[in-house]
Amino acid sequence: MRVVLADPLAYSDAFDMALRSACPGVEFRRWTECAPDTDYDLLVTWAFPPDLAKLPPSTRAVLCLGAGTDQLTSDPRLPGDMPVLRLRDPAQAQQILDY
Repeated sequence: MRVVLADPLAYSDAFDMALRSACPGVEFRRWTECAPDTDYDLLVTWAFPPDLAKLPPSTRAVLCLGAGTDQLTSDPRLPGDMPVLRLRDPAQAQQILDY
């Protein structure tokens, strides 16, 4: 599986090491390191990068790093049949409640 991380909050070395440790065999790349025509299976982001023209045909899903997905589902670059996944994290739910 090829995963592209397209969110600056996911660019830390610690996050990168944790992902690679938890998911051996998965190819992780940062958006900033990818050519525009890079094929990938999963895009991980909070919102689409401004320089994303469209998702490549190889994309099977988009994983949202936030609790809400409106910024993705309302974006015309998202194909209507593309699954959008979101995190479910009790700590995040508490943070939203506190906000």
